Amino acid sequence: MREKMRLILSVTLCIIIFAVVLPQAAKAAWPPVIYIDTSGIDARLKPPGDLTAQQIADLKYWILWHIRYNLESAVGKGNVMVTNDPTEEAHASRKVRILNQRSVPPSRCWGECPRGSDTVNVYLGEYMDDPTEAVTDAFKTNGNWDVFKLANGIGAVSSHEIGHTYGVGHNKHGHKDSTGLVDKMTDGLIWTEKDPSSSGGKILAENTWIYDAEAREKIKQNWGMKPPKSVVDYAHKALITDFWGEELLPGKLCEYGGLNAFFNFSGPLASEFYVGILGQGSDGGFDFIYESSMEGLGADAQMLTFFVGAQDYTQWLLVGAPNTTWASTWFMLPEDNLHLYNFVTQPDGDYVARLVVMDWDVDGTHGAVQVTLDANAFGNYSNPYNGFRYEYVSLPVGGISVHISVPVDKPALLAPYIALTSIIIAATVTTSIYSKHVKRKNTKSTKE
Repeated sequence: MREKMRLILSVTLCIIIFAVVLPQAAKAAWPPVIYIDTSGIDARLKPPGDLTAQQIADLKYWILWHIRYNLESAVGKGNVMVTNDPTEEAHASRKVRILNQRSVPPSRCWGECPRGSDTVNVYLGEYMDDPTEAVTDAFKTNGNWDVFKLANGIGAVSSHEIGHTYGVGHNKHGHKDSTGLVDKMTDGLIWTEKDPSSSGGKILAENTWIYDAEAREKIKQNWGMKPPKSVVDYAHKALITDFWGEELLPGKLCEYGGLNAFFNFSGPLASEFYVGILGQGSDGGFDFIYESSMEGLGADAQMLTFFVGAQDYTQWLLVGAPNTTWASTWFMLPEDNLHLYNFVTQPDGDYVARLVVMDWDVDGTHGAVQVTLDANAFGNYSNPYNGFRYEYVSLPVGGISVHISVPVDKPALLAPYIALTSIIIAATVTTSIYSKHVKRKNTKSTKE
């Protein structure tokens, strides 16, 4: 009888923990939280500011709506929480700070993504305090601030910068999506055929962009992971990105300290693989690949962006796409299969290549997959001294020589099993304590 009671108690405890503890743990981890710090907007309350309380409330609402709309296009409804509730900041996956100031010279930008950070900055002053009337007037209607236009601009730049934290790079200059609009990840979000003098204000104010297909796929793949940052196996050569200067582009860049390169992926087996670079995963390990979705070759992933402090050194590989002969199989790039062309001499005398060609031989097929990177991404607007080198990277002081091995599953996928194990352990311990208590009681009763 006592054995049956102990069994019933154990089962009951498991049911209670499954019903109460596990759902709470899942709630804390999912969906990922995107925290938007909108406190900077409160400083615009008039007087002495220039927005009414209702305008401030509306502006906050529509900025959050814009960001949520874009992220849900990638990960689906119910899979993201976008909020400006300060109590959610501590466990947010990503953060956006809307700052009531202009960006710091010499770079004038709508917003920025500090490399490897989970927090991006958007500068409210660039929309509302720019001395160029063509910029500020773009966010007004009949001389008054238009919260919908401001929300379009701030929401667009916030979503653009959030995209970078999930490994999404830029697409080519002037890339248009199926609706004919410049899409979310166009570099700098600055081009407009209608009014170049607006420095992008007009096109930011009047359009609600979405992520293109490649951006949506990348965000979905990296959802729940840390911001991307490349890692290096110091035993092998790495492609070194030599950042000489910014692109010579007009208007307000959303980024600086980066190199944009046209990306081409080809070869008889190209459709069988993803191409990527070794990077740091959400577990702090070295099993993460920046995947470039190759669906619709040449239509989406047209440009790769190398950021200072995030992709200074890169080592390349292929991974077999799902449902192929090589699914999940890694093919590191042999050192002799990376070639540099179109060398230029930088002002300090160093040589860098403007063109990189990589090729993989797969199962006896020579040149089965080929990747080219062209630093002349913006033609005459490209900085002529940005380029690449291919060398061994010196091990930093106190650094660790990392050996890259076969990737393991992401820890996030193990969470349910960890929780289940914890539940079983708790139930076992509780049952054991109860059993000992009953045994002592029975012993005491016998002695009496």
